[in-house]
Amino acid sequence: MTEHPVVRVATAFIPLALTPALASAIDAGILNFGGGDKDIILIIPWVLWSLTFAVAALVYWRRQVRLPSSLLWAVAWATGLTLALALVVGPHVLGVNVK
Repeated sequence: MTEHPVVRVATAFIPLALTPALASAIDAGILNFGGGDKDIILIIPWVLWSLTFAVAALVYWRRQVRLPSSLLWAVAWATGLTLALALVVGPHVLGVNVK
Protein backbone atom coordinates (compact mmCIF):
# COMPACT_ATOMS: atom_id res chain seq x y z
CA MET A 1 0.00 0.00 0.00
CA THR A 2 1.39 3.37 -0.98
CA GLU A 3 0.83 6.57 0.89
CA HIS A 4 -1.11 9.45 -0.59
CA PRO A 5 1.10 11.93 -2.47
CA VAL A 6 -0.11 14.81 -0.30
CA VAL A 7 1.16 13.01 2.79
CA ARG A 8 4.55 12.43 1.16
CA VAL A 9 4.95 16.05 0.05
CA ALA A 10 3.71 17.39 3.39
CA THR A 11 6.12 15.27 5.42
CA ALA A 12 8.99 16.26 3.14
CA PHE A 13 8.38 19.99 3.46
CA ILE A 14 7.14 20.36 7.07
CA PRO A 15 10.60 21.27 8.45
CA LEU A 16 11.07 23.90 5.75
CA ALA A 17 7.56 25.25 6.35
CA LEU A 18 8.35 25.66 10.06
CA THR A 19 11.40 27.83 9.33
CA PRO A 20 9.55 31.19 9.51
CA ALA A 21 8.01 30.21 12.86
CA LEU A 22 11.44 29.20 14.19
CA ALA A 23 13.00 32.46 12.96
CA SER A 24 10.19 34.46 14.52
CA ALA A 25 10.55 32.66 17.85
CA ILE A 26 14.30 33.29 17.87
CA ASP A 27 13.83 36.93 16.88
CA ALA A 28 11.20 37.53 19.55
CA GLY A 29 13.40 35.95 22.21
CA ILE A 30 11.06 33.03 22.87
CA LEU A 31 13.93 30.72 21.91
CA ASN A 32 17.15 31.99 23.45
CA PHE A 33 20.40 30.13 22.85
CA GLY A 34 22.57 32.63 24.71
CA GLY A 35 24.04 34.35 21.67
CA GLY A 36 21.94 37.49 21.71
CA ASP A 37 21.19 38.76 18.23
CA LYS A 38 23.56 36.17 16.76
CA ASP A 39 21.05 33.40 17.55
CA ILE A 40 19.27 34.08 14.25
CA ILE A 41 22.34 32.67 12.46
CA LEU A 42 21.18 29.22 13.62
CA ILE A 43 18.52 29.44 10.91
CA ILE A 44 21.20 28.79 8.24
CA PRO A 45 21.95 25.17 9.24
CA TRP A 46 18.23 24.60 9.86
CA VAL A 47 17.37 25.70 6.32
CA LEU A 48 20.19 23.61 4.88
CA TRP A 49 19.03 20.57 6.85
CA SER A 50 15.40 21.16 5.84
CA LEU A 51 16.23 21.43 2.14
CA THR A 52 18.41 18.33 2.24
CA PHE A 53 15.70 16.45 4.13
CA ALA A 54 13.06 17.47 1.57
CA VAL A 55 15.20 16.40 -1.39
CA ALA A 56 16.13 13.08 0.24
CA ALA A 57 12.52 12.35 1.22
CA LEU A 58 11.34 13.03 -2.34
CA VAL A 59 14.13 10.85 -3.78
CA TYR A 60 13.11 7.97 -1.53
CA TRP A 61 9.49 8.50 -2.53
CA ARG A 62 10.53 8.24 -6.17
CA ARG A 63 12.35 5.01 -5.33
CA GLN A 64 9.09 3.75 -3.77
CA VAL A 65 10.49 3.26 -0.28
CA ARG A 66 7.83 3.07 2.44
CA LEU A 67 7.17 6.32 4.32
CA PRO A 68 8.70 5.45 7.73
CA SER A 69 11.89 4.09 6.18
CA SER A 70 12.18 6.97 3.74
CA LEU A 71 11.84 9.53 6.53
CA LEU A 72 14.51 7.82 8.63
CA TRP A 73 16.89 7.71 5.66
CA ALA A 74 16.10 11.33 4.83
CA VAL A 75 16.94 12.35 8.42
CA ALA A 76 20.21 10.43 8.21
CA TRP A 77 21.19 12.01 4.89
CA ALA A 78 20.21 15.52 5.95
CA THR A 79 22.06 15.28 9.25
CA GLY A 80 25.14 13.73 7.68
CA LEU A 81 25.41 16.27 4.88
CA THR A 82 24.78 19.22 7.20
CA LEU A 83 27.46 18.01 9.63
CA ALA A 84 29.91 17.33 6.79
CA LEU A 85 29.38 20.82 5.40
CA ALA A 86 29.83 22.31 8.87
CA LEU A 87 33.11 20.45 9.33
CA VAL A 88 34.40 21.59 5.95
CA VAL A 89 33.18 25.18 5.93
CA GLY A 90 33.09 25.91 9.67
CA PRO A 91 36.80 26.37 10.34
CA HIS A 92 37.16 28.69 7.34
CA VAL A 93 34.22 30.84 8.43
CA LEU A 94 35.56 31.03 11.98
CA GLY A 95 39.04 31.93 10.76
CA VAL A 96 40.72 28.86 12.21
CA ASN A 97 43.93 27.74 10.50
CA VAL A 98 43.44 24.18 9.28
CA LYS A 99 46.62 22.32 8.35
